[in-house]
Amino acid sequence: PNVSIFKFGFPSMGVLLEPTPCEKEYDFVNFAMGMSDKKGYPDAIKATALVKKKHPDVKLNLVGGGSVEQKAELQKMADDLGVHDNVVFTPFFEKQSDLFLHIQKSRFAVLPCKMDNISGTMTQAMQLGLPLVVYKTTGTPGFNREKECALIAEHSDVEDLAAKMLILLGNPKKAEMLAKNAREFQEKRAEYNRGNGDRLVANMRAIIDNYQDGTPIPQEQLFDPERKD
Repeated sequence: PNVSIFKFGFPSMGVLLEPTPCEKEYDFVNFAMGMSDKKGYPDAIKATALVKKKHPDVKLNLVGGGSVEQKAELQKMADDLGVHDNVVFTPFFEKQSDLFLHIQKSRFAVLPCKMDNISGTMTQAMQLGLPLVVYKTTGTPGFNREKECALIAEHSDVEDLAAKMLILLGNPKKAEMLAKNAREFQEKRAEYNRGNGDRLVANMRAIIDNYQDGTPIPQEQLFDPERKD
């Protein structure tokens, strides 16, 4: 039988989150399903201890689930580093909408993920207008390819992470610029994803029409290894 190979894109429809104005209660937030090392929770606490030397009242909000043991270890770390009053532990939210509202109570996001290419939390923070500090991974340098959209610290370098946090605290204009550029970056990404979603729908319709009626598949929907779009 004849087999047609389609060019498929990621089936996202490119829906953007919309920021909600709210009063700020924290300086930084790190959020994930679990408060693990690979999501950068210990490093965020260590960096906050360094930031505290210049900003004694700095507040870090750690939002996430995980085991009782994980949370106890992180609380002990905060105690040992003298930031017990600077670090707030917030349970994860059952409703994603509640989570998104809550994280906007922070001025900035510090998301030092160690294993992700680009984590969903980074994308969400950028869409919600939170200037972002991340570690350098295989994916995060792409944020700054056209415009500076995030502050990127060297992987697992807590001192560099703290230095980037200090930049946000000390330079409101730069933080505003990062938030603006990040939103534009996500808007372009969403537009691209919408195009992929439309392409996927068109491909599926072409498959059905070809199967049911023998309608030829349009040439532009077939995979062409020489085409760069």
